[in-house]
Amino acid sequence: MNAIDISDLSLKIGTAEILKGVSLQVEAGTIHALIGHNGAGKTSLLRILLGLTPNYSGKLSYFESDQLNIQRRYIGSVMDSINPDRNI
Repeated sequence: MNAIDISDLSLKIGTAEILKGVSLQVEAGTIHALIGHNGAGKTSLLRILLGLTPNYSGKLSYFESDQLNIQRRYIGSVMDSINPDRNI
């Protein structure tokens, strides 16, 4: 069973094509790494997986479910661009 199944995923921001036709399957219980040059789309892909960037095209499913908001409740992440509120 695939934990993540991505098919023909694309993302455009303005006229810039950030991701084009990305397909990826991650089998449950395995570990993977995204490796690429700066600007390759790694963070954009992760933001889509986390539901932080909603305007994409293509198909995305978690554990063979297309109910992404329910499945995302079980995903945790720490992005490197977090800016804590220093006024607290």
